[in-house]
Amino acid sequence: MSIYKIVVMSKILKIYLGILLFFLSCSKDDVASVQKQNVIETGLSSVSSFTVNISGTYNGISKMDIALGKHGVMICEKRDDAESIFRSWKDGNDHPECTIITKGQFNGESFTCTIEDLNPDTDYNYCLFAQNKDNSVREISAVSSFRTKTFNPEFRNIQIENIHFIDATADLSILMDKRDALRCTLGIVMSETPHDYSEFTGRIIEYKGDYNDIISIQISGLQPDRYYYYIPFVSYKNKDNEVIYLYGEENGFYTKTSEQMYVDLDLPSGIKWANCDLGDYEFTVYPESPRYQWGCTTPLEIPSNASFGWAKTHYSYWDSQSDSYEDIGSEISATEYDVAKIVLGGKWRMPTKKDVEELISYCDMSKFGNVSYSYVIGSSYFSETCTVGSITGRNGNTIKFCDRSSGYWCGTINETDSAYSFCYMTDYNSNGVRTPDTGRIELYGSSRHSLLHIRPVWDPNNIE
Repeated sequence: MSIYKIVVMSKILKIYLGILLFFLSCSKDDVASVQKQNVIETGLSSVSSFTVNISGTYNGISKMDIALGKHGVMICEKRDDAESIFRSWKDGNDHPECTIITKGQFNGESFTCTIEDLNPDTDYNYCLFAQNKDNSVREISAVSSFRTKTFNPEFRNIQIENIHFIDATADLSILMDKRDALRCTLGIVMSETPHDYSEFTGRIIEYKGDYNDIISIQISGLQPDRYYYYIPFVSYKNKDNEVIYLYGEENGFYTKTSEQMYVDLDLPSGIKWANCDLGDYEFTVYPESPRYQWGCTTPLEIPSNASFGWAKTHYSYWDSQSDSYEDIGSEISATEYDVAKIVLGGKWRMPTKKDVEELISYCDMSKFGNVSYSYVIGSSYFSETCTVGSITGRNGNTIKFCDRSSGYWCGTINETDSAYSFCYMTDYNSNGVRTPDTGRIELYGSSRHSLLHIRPVWDPNNIE
C-alpha cells in the first residue's frame, strides 16, 4: 500500500472517530433539551371572580400546525389527579372532566385567552394545549392552578330621582370588576311591603345597558299616593345553575299624590280632572302620550302603513268570525277594561259621557288656539301644529287638552250604534272642516278600534 493511500485512510478514520466521539459525548439532558422545543410554556394569569386571562407561548410548533389544528386551554376544577388527566389527553384520551377552550388570539408564538363563566372563590387546574390537523400529535404545557376571587360587589349608593305619578328613575352605584359585571344581572327589587329575605315576591327591574360605576334604571308601573320599598341587587348563576342574589341596603320613597296630579274645577259632582294625559306626568304638546283602543289596557302604536283594516284586526274585542265587536258592557269606566283605573289605581278612572257633559256645562272653553311645536327624530327635523284648549272651571282653575289629530276616550258606548263609543275634543266644526283656531270640547262617536288618548278623572265616590 502506498504512503498516499495510508494518509487518506488515516484522515477518513479520524473523521469517523470524531463523529463517534461527538454522539458519545451527548447526554440524555441534551436530547431532552431538543424535545423541549415542542413543549408549550404557560404565561401569566389575571383572575377575577368569574373570569381569568391566560397567556402563553408556543415554542417550536409550526404556525401551520397551529393554524390547521387546535390550540387553547384545558381547565377543570382543582383535583389531585388533574395532571394525570391532562397528560392522558396528551396520549390521545379525552376526558369529560376537562373543559377545552379554543377561543383566543394567537400572534406569532404568543397566545392569550379569556375564560368566562367560572365560579367565585374556587380553585382550578389548567394547562395550554396544541394538536395538529389530523390529531396525531398532541402537546401540553406544565399544569398550573389558580383561585378565583370571592365575589363581593360594593353597593355604594342609590338615589331615586324624577319621581312622578307612575314612574321614577333609580341611579345606582355598584362597584365590581367590569369583567364580572358581564356575568351578572344588576337591578332593583320593588315592593309595597318591606323586604323579606326568606320569602320575597317583589317586582324585579333589571338593568339592560352597559355596566358603569353609576347606572340608571327607569322604574315604571308605579301608582300615585303610594310608598314603595326598593333594594338594589346583583345576581348570578352558580355552577348548579341556581340564581344567587346579593342585596344592598333597603330604602323607600313616596310617589306624587293625587292632589298633585288633579285640578279642582269646582264641578258639582266633586269630580277632579287630571292635569295631563294618562302616561304623562305633566301637560306637554310633544311628546305624545300613549294612545289606546277602547276597552284595551295596552297602548298601541300606529304603524306607518296604518289602515282601518290593520286597526280592526288588532282590536282585542273584535270577533272576526261574527264580524262584530264583543260585548264588554255599555260603560267601562271603573271596570276591568278601564286602563286609567288599572294604571293609576285608587279613585282614578276614565271619564264617562256624563263627566264630559258636566265639563262642557260648567266650564269656560273659549280659550282655544293653534300651537306650533318642533321635534327631532334621528337626523330629521319636524315642525307641526296642533290645537290646545284651556278649560277653566268656576273657581278659575284651568286644565288643558291637546288635539294631536285624535281625541280622548270616555267610557260610554254610543246609544245609537254600539260599534261606536263617545269621545271628545275636536278641532273640526259641524261640517267636518278642520278649524284649529276654534277647537272645542264636543262629544262625538268614534269606532272602538280607534287609537285615542285618555284623560283620567279622580272620583271621590269611586270604590278603590
